[in-house]
Amino acid sequence: MKSILLNLFLTFFSFLVLFIFIEIGFRLLPSKPSDTKSWNDRPSFYFDPEGSIDHRGMNHSAVKPKDTFRIAVVGDSYSFGPFMQYTDTFAYKLGQLLNQNNTTPKVEVINYGISGYSTSHEVELVEKALSEEADLIILQVTLNDTEVKPFRPKGVIIATNKYGEVTITPEMNPIISKSKFLSFIATRVYAYKSKFSYQDYFYSLYDERNEKGVNLFKTSIASMKNLTSNKKVPIMGVLFPLFGVTIDKSYPFTGIHEKIKDIFNKEEIKIVDITDSYTNIPTLRLQVIPGVDFHPNEIGHRIAAESIYSSLIESSLVPMSSKIRHTYKNRNHLKREAADN
Repeated sequence: MKSILLNLFLTFFSFLVLFIFIEIGFRLLPSKPSDTKSWNDRPSFYFDPEGSIDHRGMNHSAVKPKDTFRIAVVGDSYSFGPFMQYTDTFAYKLGQLLNQNNTTPKVEVINYGISGYSTSHEVELVEKALSEEADLIILQVTLNDTEVKPFRPKGVIIATNKYGEVTITPEMNPIISKSKFLSFIATRVYAYKSKFSYQDYFYSLYDERNEKGVNLFKTSIASMKNLTSNKKVPIMGVLFPLFGVTIDKSYPFTGIHEKIKDIFNKEEIKIVDITDSYTNIPTLRLQVIPGVDFHPNEIGHRIAAESIYSSLIESSLVPMSSKIRHTYKNRNHLKREAADN
């Protein structure tokens, strides 16, 4: 009996010594910022043009100006661009790309995006855009667009991301929070569970668990098709990936993308999936607040604008006079060289 107790004591003591050494090692490791309080690359202030009525920053007349081709971007927070200047959104960048030539008509891109909206809310935005003489509707699609909301979001509150990084606090666990080693283990476990919860949530939006939401999404797309067809105005969907996971061959939401594209195809609406444009780019370089908020940042919006521009030109959905005449592989010299068109 004494030998058993001795062995148990030695085993416990060995684990205790090992734990102490590991804990000391973790405390000696250089710490990295665990939240955005250490540094933050978000703007120190935001600006709007004088006379702007909201933070989308794009003042426009309800009556379309002469010699103008008007594009309406309809969408949610991916269009609105939280934590960014409005001049960094893909809608604004797309307008810049389409107005590089000294030609007419000029292209006006209006951002109708409202944070928190689902596709069911966006039908009224399409109606508004058509009433304001839009020549083309670009419908930005996010994978949570089948969410059922029995209310109309105000677009001013960004929900806390429950799938982002977590810091173990004394309120969460007073013992684990005091240990660097145990906190490391706990955060890794949380990240592992969070990854699968994140994936399961979005898949739940497209299976029998959300039949009502899927049907509402389908009828909303059909309504948009009917509205635009009656006005003889083309509509094009733009499908964004989720930026909370790595976008490569292992991207887990391809199945959902295919379901969405099937819905658009049945309504004979062109839809462009821009996921490939982000392949193999580290997701932290695309998130507006890395590890905390998974909306696309300025890089993500610029890439989106370039992809949408190419699709519009290839599909002849915009005046061909707006195709950029001078593009280059590099911008390293004052002299323009190596034009590719």
